[in-house]
Amino acid sequence: MIIKTFKLRLAIYCFSATLLIFLLLLGIILIQYKEGTISEVDNKLIEEVKKNLLPDFEKNRTVKNAEVIRKRADEYYQIINIGNSFIIVDLNEKGHGLPFNKALLLNSFGGSIEFETIKHNNENFRVLYFPADRENIIRISYPLSSKDEDYQRLQRLFIFSLPFLFFISAGLGWLIAGMAVSPINKMKSAAEKIINEGSEDRINIKLKGEEFRGLIKIFNEIFDRNERLINTQRHFASDLSHEIRSPLTSLRGNIEVALRKKRHVEEYEEILRNSLFDIIRLSKITDNLLFLAKADNNILQLRRQRIDVNDLLKAVVEHFADRIINAELNLVEEYQEALVLNCDRDMLEQAFANLIENAIKYTPSGGTIKIKTWGEKDYIKISINDNGVGIPQEDIPHIFERFYRSKREDSIKRKGSGLGLALTKWIIDSHEGNISVKSVVGVGSEFLIVFPK
Repeated sequence: MIIKTFKLRLAIYCFSATLLIFLLLLGIILIQYKEGTISEVDNKLIEEVKKNLLPDFEKNRTVKNAEVIRKRADEYYQIINIGNSFIIVDLNEKGHGLPFNKALLLNSFGGSIEFETIKHNNENFRVLYFPADRENIIRISYPLSSKDEDYQRLQRLFIFSLPFLFFISAGLGWLIAGMAVSPINKMKSAAEKIINEGSEDRINIKLKGEEFRGLIKIFNEIFDRNERLINTQRHFASDLSHEIRSPLTSLRGNIEVALRKKRHVEEYEEILRNSLFDIIRLSKITDNLLFLAKADNNILQLRRQRIDVNDLLKAVVEHFADRIINAELNLVEEYQEALVLNCDRDMLEQAFANLIENAIKYTPSGGTIKIKTWGEKDYIKISINDNGVGIPQEDIPHIFERFYRSKREDSIKRKGSGLGLALTKWIIDSHEGNISVKSVVGVGSEFLIVFPK
């Protein structure tokens, strides 16, 4: 049978557990009742011997209406005093009345009080072996027929109660399962409402239990993450179309201008130069998008090698030397020697190039860019600092998002795809590093990269 609902499965578990508990309790009650009955009979037998039979034996060496078993060397004799008549039987030949237990008999002659339950003539008896002295044992019995009848009546009562226990267990199981599943159903209804209505609301149900509160928190975090993802995709599509449209529009305009009439060689060269700039910009956007797409799909693999971070930074700075001179910027470099890192050189070079390019782009003429490296305990630290326009505080949490660009006028004027810092962060994160930024508008920005050695 296939059980499709969790509620039914839980109800079956609860029903089984409840019924098992009831049956165990009934079994314990029956066992305790039987043991209690036997204990009560044993106490009565001992009391009878001590109160009535033992004084008679000590006085007459026999007991009226009871048995005395006497030991003489290796022979045992059964002495029964009925009225004024004595019956003496050699137990080695045969016994009289109830059968004997030789092992209990020997234990009793050793001073131990022994009990046994025997069946004789289809009736159960409780038998006591009581040592009167080293040579005599008093044995008496008690019929258990009335006790057995009470026990059987109790058994029948429990058997008759089993159908009621079955239905009670089923009802309790269904009730407990309903109570357990109710919070889940409430969360399900709230989640379905949010999904179907496209609402920005969140699950706000007051439920008892840390588990449910934790589950609600996780659901709400998933909804928040999905909303951010949807918004990111919308912005991505919008920003991507905008970023591509701009160079395409420029290219089209240049070509239309070139075809409108015959021009001088110098004019064609200028048009081609501008077109090449737009093509390079489109190519860069495409390369960055392809890189991030591969990163998202775990296609990229790091080709690690041991390199000196200082040498890598010097090579990147050399690449931008002409731009730094043309922008009339001051460059300060402070390198601590022998900072060896196991990394993908090409990727890390691209990350540093993005940061230095941004510093050049957003630092006004006459400003200073400072690059510093140093080792600290088990870490390598790189700082790229500028005294440029700075980043507004409200923009700092978003600057590593794809296509994010500040709405400030001076940022809008400076062309860029908004992918560089997102790509940079992925590269640094993939090297188990961390990147952070401190910035003050009008004062400058500092990007701090930390790698484990």
